[in-house]
Amino acid sequence: MPHQARAIPSAGLRLAAVGSAVVVAASPSPGEGGPWSPDFLTDVVLLTGPAQAYRDAVHDDFKLVLLEGHGGTVERRGATYRVPPGRLVVHHPGAAHVGRPDDPAGRWRVMCLPADLVAEVTEPARLRFDPPVLPDTALAARFVELFGLFEAQAPPLACEAGLVDLVAALAKQAGVGTPLATDRAAAIAETARDHLAAHLDRNITLAALAEVAGTSRFGVSRACAAHFGLPPHALHLRLRLDRGCELIRQGTPLAEAGVLTGFHDQAHFARTFARTYGMTPRQFRDSWAGRGPHRKLVRRLVG
Repeated sequence: MPHQARAIPSAGLRLAAVGSAVVVAASPSPGEGGPWSPDFLTDVVLLTGPAQAYRDAVHDDFKLVLLEGHGGTVERRGATYRVPPGRLVVHHPGAAHVGRPDDPAGRWRVMCLPADLVAEVTEPARLRFDPPVLPDTALAARFVELFGLFEAQAPPLACEAGLVDLVAALAKQAGVGTPLATDRAAAIAETARDHLAAHLDRNITLAALAEVAGTSRFGVSRACAAHFGLPPHALHLRLRLDRGCELIRQGTPLAEAGVLTGFHDQAHFARTFARTYGMTPRQFRDSWAGRGPHRKLVRRLVG
């Protein structure tokens, strides 16, 4: 089921975290312009809407800003930096800064990350960018993609994994290494896989998976990618689909197979199944029984 966004009430809003010029919408939610947080990551604040000028902003979190379709300027420690359209700006905690968009009618995306989340990937004090405008457009694209996952209320596991991957990419950009021993990664990944396999019909958060595996959110995400070649959310999806194939081969009705493997309706199950295997669940069932056009492919899939 989709997770719910948590609107941040004006009385409790950490204005310092999102810039001193923020105006809170009457009932903010994803896509409506007000600051909000997903219910499974209440310490992460997101904002999308009209870009605003601000000055002397100081905050406790890491603040990531992207201006859409227009540029602007940022001032920090007496230096002025040009912000091209679509570039990611990163302000670290305690760094006073001034920002001005070129277009008063332009838009921005803002994401505020707590230092303790960053600490799961690297020492926060080492994640510093000077200038604060990052030249890597791939990082900006990753930021926009992740923002879209939160706005679409994607499964928590996908959102959290994307978040720690973004922080890891920022750490790499800053020249900070994030090694993980191979044997330790294998043990973490196997534990995570077993937990995901035991809960195919549930949305699992990355924080819960990390707790089971005895590591951080970054640790479990990195371990799964290294050991299985898939991040946790993709691994969970593949385990769900593999179990769906097994249930279909056992004669389970298609709709029931989808429900038992965590898909919220048969259409969702069919779309995801077809995108992954190149055939619908019905075609898989018929081919397994020797009646469909994909008999050889089905035998290879289950062989």
